[in-house]
Amino acid sequence: MKLVPISALGTHNYCQCQIILRYIRKMHPGTDKVYDGITAHRLLDTNFIKSADIEDTVDNIITRAKKENTIFCTREIKVRSKEHRLIGRIDEVELHPKKIIIIDDKPNAKAYQSSKLQVTGYCIAFKKNYNIKKDIYAAVRDRDTGVIVWMEKFESNSSLAETVKTSVESILALTAGISKPKPQKDINRCNSCGYLDRCTYREGF
Repeated sequence: MKLVPISALGTHNYCQCQIILRYIRKMHPGTDKVYDGITAHRLLDTNFIKSADIEDTVDNIITRAKKENTIFCTREIKVRSKEHRLIGRIDEVELHPKKIIIIDDKPNAKAYQSSKLQVTGYCIAFKKNYNIKKDIYAAVRDRDTGVIVWMEKFESNSSLAETVKTSVESILALTAGISKPKPQKDINRCNSCGYLDRCTYREGF
């Protein structure tokens, strides 16, 4: 693995063993919850496309937002940073005249640490991709209600950003076989895991 999928940041925070199961052993957590999530995201994208009234590049929209003093939204923005070894696709970006909000949709009304790390990873890669002087905010949104459940101004030296960097190092070491995953000690996380029946790291339970 040369670049870390930004979604893997949340996976790593939930359980390091999932990194091996998903990215090395190529297993898929084929649970109903996963498929429901895929369907819900596709519906959001379909509805957005139906309501979209312009097609333009992100750079141009950033300029237009400031010039026209209005808000633009765009979805499924690809971001990539070789420097930070991150790659991903952002659910939604709101381009305001004086700020930008990076939004990640999640199927719950609570912003878990894993969700905060993932959207922070998107902010890091987005800022690297675009020459932006505006403030960037990271936000987690309840996918089903459309309510923002957590939002924080992105700072490149924040504790979340630093954790993203250390997580990237850990994921790369795991996938390269340099280090071994630490089994999850929280039995509740294990019991709700999509890899539960196929995981070989559950010896302690």
